[in-house]
Amino acid sequence: MLAAVAPSPVTAQQASQPGFDPRQTEKRFDALESQRATTDARPGLQMPRVLQSEGSADSKPLFVLRKISLIGARAIPREELVRAYQPYLGKNVSQADLAAIASAISDIYRAAGFHLSRAIVPPQDIQGGHVRLQVIEGSIVEVALKGEGTDRFGVRPLLGPVLAEQPSRLPTLERQLLLINGRPGVRITDTALEEFGVASGRFRLVIFLKTWRVFTSFGLDNLGSSAVGPWQSYATGALNSYLIPGDVLALNLSTTPGDPRELAFGRLSYDVPVGTDGGRLGASALYSEVRPGDIRRLFNDVTKTESFDIRGSIVPLQSQKSTLTITAAAGFSNVSESDIIGPVYRDYIRTVSLTSDYRLQDNFGGNNYLTVMGRQGLDIFGASQQDDGFSSRYGASSTFSVLGLWFTRYQALSDAWSVKLSAAGQIASGPLFLSQQFYLGGAAFGRGYGSAEISGDNGMAGSLELRFDQKLNLGYLTGYQLYSFVDAGTAWNAGYSYNDGLALTSAGAGVRFFLGNDLRADIAVAAPLSYRAPDNTTRSARALFSLSNSFRLCPERAQARCL
Repeated sequence: MLAAVAPSPVTAQQASQPGFDPRQTEKRFDALESQRATTDARPGLQMPRVLQSEGSADSKPLFVLRKISLIGARAIPREELVRAYQPYLGKNVSQADLAAIASAISDIYRAAGFHLSRAIVPPQDIQGGHVRLQVIEGSIVEVALKGEGTDRFGVRPLLGPVLAEQPSRLPTLERQLLLINGRPGVRITDTALEEFGVASGRFRLVIFLKTWRVFTSFGLDNLGSSAVGPWQSYATGALNSYLIPGDVLALNLSTTPGDPRELAFGRLSYDVPVGTDGGRLGASALYSEVRPGDIRRLFNDVTKTESFDIRGSIVPLQSQKSTLTITAAAGFSNVSESDIIGPVYRDYIRTVSLTSDYRLQDNFGGNNYLTVMGRQGLDIFGASQQDDGFSSRYGASSTFSVLGLWFTRYQALSDAWSVKLSAAGQIASGPLFLSQQFYLGGAAFGRGYGSAEISGDNGMAGSLELRFDQKLNLGYLTGYQLYSFVDAGTAWNAGYSYNDGLALTSAGAGVRFFLGNDLRADIAVAAPLSYRAPDNTTRSARALFSLSNSFRLCPERAQARCL
């Protein structure tokens, strides 16, 4: 009788009904971090500009233009600059025409990215229709940082490429300012350019910064499952630039407040910048214990996860419109389940992965986020074998291959209306260990169901959310967002087709309140529309609630908050 109800490793079936995901909390923290990166209060960075004087010039023809000499033009080939004045040669020209030629040459420089370069008509005696134009190829030769603790955060070295470039190019300045603005604990609030003297081409870049040494966030929601939760709490603490400039030491903790025995999760991570071009190296270690609160509790069932990974990332592309980050990682995970009888399964998983994160702000009012990840299992360091009787999945190989994709688009329809479109998918080379499967249900896809309601080696899902935002001037309430959504997904195991898998669909509506001091509350109702969950066979609607808050602290300034 005991063996009949005690859990056992998954054998061949069309899909799984796990009740919880061993990596569920880890994914939740990653999702919260991604959400802060995409929708948090880091406004679009404004690039500093130099105002161009537009004086009036006489349009009365003065002489026939025979020749133009360009003084100081080195960055752009002369044959390209000739296009600016070729139509004027051999014709009567005025002061306005000469100003137009200088402006056209300046436009060619700016189109090539040389934002501080320009052409002027210097005072001169014109003889024989020969005119001299002075090209001033501008450069940034000095940087002034305004704000407390800027040296502690390693901001100045990131501006080395800007100072080294002559003449200055806008893409380089834009990239380095965005890298600074993306550094943990740093925000650029304003920028300015000041020219030394008149028409010198030598500029000072002034950057106004806000910094914070400590970041904390707290969250509470009921998006878990009946087996683990549904109420779960989340806490994050991060120290910015404490050991070396630009580093981050972070701790994530999570539990189920109603019964802390069900979930205990902790993750410690540390990463550091490498060079001045956006590269980073990092490592993290986590430990979790899950004791499901369903029938498995009768048998003292516990799932333990121990994991360690190292990673490195580079940023090949960084601009206002698009960003590309590539991350390579190696991971070591030991996942085991046991009960009063003894071990249920033990998975020893060794992987390498390559992840590409791409952001694009298109010309149609949309912000797009695409992540593509390839993960390869390795048969090293004691990895589980395919014929291991104690693996979580019959036939699972340590040398599995997985390709995953996640896409989100935020599309503005008007000042108040917008749409969020999300999709995700995974395809695997064969049977996967339970912790590597594709899960549906909960916060991302399937909000009408409990977390990790179904899973499979392969899967795909989509979500559409219509939003209405309204800003308020109340001190305790800065705005709210009304939304409605529909989501659907399916999961199937290796050896089965898409049509053989388990699918779920749900819909709902809610409101998000944006309260003072980064406090947010979300209240919603979600109804399952298709799949009948074992703990909700009548497909009753679920009331969803989440609450989150974040703090940026500056203890060295005796301030509770920095921003």
